[in-house]
Amino acid sequence: MMAGGTTLYFSSEGHSSMGGYDIFFAKWDPENNVWGKPQNLGYPINTPDDNTFICFAGKTGYDPQSPKKYGYISAYRPDGYGDLDIYRIIFEEIEPRFTAIRGKIVTQVPVPPTPPADKNKKQASTVAQFTYQPVGTGSVIVTDIKTGEEVGSYLPNQVTGKFVLILPPSDYKIEISADGYVPLSEEFSVLDKGSFKAEIEKEFVLKPVK
Repeated sequence: MMAGGTTLYFSSEGHSSMGGYDIFFAKWDPENNVWGKPQNLGYPINTPDDNTFICFAGKTGYDPQSPKKYGYISAYRPDGYGDLDIYRIIFEEIEPRFTAIRGKIVTQVPVPPTPPADKNKKQASTVAQFTYQPVGTGSVIVTDIKTGEEVGSYLPNQVTGKFVLILPPSDYKIEISADGYVPLSEEFSVLDKGSFKAEIEKEFVLKPVK
């Protein structure tokens, strides 16, 4: 709980988690006497790994004389020493808004034509019909195009093929690969200001290897 008692930080596997535990915050609404909707702190604080600990300092923490709000997290990072390391994070005066990208990996499969009720009649239509089935295998790698930094590697849900990304405004490349399918690479942008969207839903269609 932050000083003032109106902002609560916690870790959870639910809500809009990027994978495992993420750190969220919620603000207390004194008028309605309820907590607001939990907000994911997003990348780079949260990653596809478990993110469970955060300690604040600076303006609203243990160092009120500091001009900046900062905190400490324990996390796995490529530049770490092999296990959980402690990192210091500095917050901007204006916190960036994060977009939740709810992705789903699917593949197109044909649907057998329905035979006519009267066997003496010809097939009503010869147009091929298709449906989409989830692909719950493989991996998803996201890279920030502007910095060249890998944001994270994700695993889709094995049953639904779904995954969640929580990203700040920037340009990204997503690469999806799964056994038996042609690798897919797409670029997309997370917009800010007037074009900001809190949530985006997108399907990624994989083609089977012939």
